[in-house]
Amino acid sequence: MQEALDRRTNHEYTALEISQLTDSHREAFRGHLKCLGCESTAHFRRETDSSPGRRGRIAHFYCRPHAANCSLIQRNADPWETNESDATVAEWVERNQTLIVRIQTPVESSEVNSEESEDADEGSRAGGGSASRTRRSTTISRGPQRLLEQLVHWPSFKTSAVRIRLPDPAQTEVPVHYAFVRFEDAQVALHTERWLGFWGIVRPFSFWAQGGSYYSNFGTENSSFRISIHRTHADAIVQRYRLGSIHDLVGHYLLLFDRARESASGRFTADVNSVHHVGFVRNTDQ
Repeated sequence: MQEALDRRTNHEYTALEISQLTDSHREAFRGHLKCLGCESTAHFRRETDSSPGRRGRIAHFYCRPHAANCSLIQRNADPWETNESDATVAEWVERNQTLIVRIQTPVESSEVNSEESEDADEGSRAGGGSASRTRRSTTISRGPQRLLEQLVHWPSFKTSAVRIRLPDPAQTEVPVHYAFVRFEDAQVALHTERWLGFWGIVRPFSFWAQGGSYYSNFGTENSSFRISIHRTHADAIVQRYRLGSIHDLVGHYLLLFDRARESASGRFTADVNSVHHVGFVRNTDQ
């Protein structure tokens, strides 16, 4: 599982956030994190690389065991928490899997089908029998953070025909290659008035005091794509990704889900609606 809750503060942490801490800071969380579906203690497991005869894993949390009534283990396991990205995408296509965009906000969590995906080993331990090891769900839940990691690091994911359920009220399903639009490729005539995932490397921000927002522009025309982050959302993003300021997003990858709009003055804008609508991945090539 990719999220765990701090019992002390009720703050939800992702495995990525914990993986970026020093060993001493991670140690301070020991015994204080719990599963989102039950009261069982969640343990952090580091990312591992593939080796002969052994698949690698991304960083994640696990419980040993979950409570018998845990709402997470009652759902089917996600067996593909590995670094073998292209093989995973091929499996999704073969098994006719559907990805679900999971936006964790109090209002929208009740509107979006948020079936949670689990690590296969946990599903096997919880079920205790061969049936639990062979069951496969037809849906896999992914938040913006995980989806951005896949867009950046999985070569075949961004061009795949895997179905993905977007976070709009109609729960529209489209192929992945229609659901995500690079910042530079976004067009006002094609990509407004419907939910999409906009992603790419962020350009410098300017602050517009009258609107209280930070803007990152991807062209000089009004119809050029731009990102808007209201200052009320900036602090949450800075804190979550341990940035010095919102300007530290520049040069790194960002994914945001929004129903982009064209303003009365013709400006083409996608807004960051909350910290839960975005994912962030550092660009190691710069």
